[in-house]
Amino acid sequence: MQSLTIPEWCARHKLSRASFYNLARVGKAPRIMKVGRSVRISETADAEWLRARELEASLEKEAA
Repeated sequence: MQSLTIPEWCARHKLSRASFYNLARVGKAPRIMKVGRSVRISETADAEWLRARELEASLEKEAA
């Protein structure tokens, strides 16, 4: 299984690191894991994050 660092994850999704930490602050960032001193995001956590954001967007669209 491959994992991403926070900067790699941000680059993949074209988000700034500040945006990542803002998402984390409100409980909407992907799950992270610590490997030694490194903080990583698994591909599974990334895929779950993406599905959750898609679901959130579709629910917001239905509510409008």
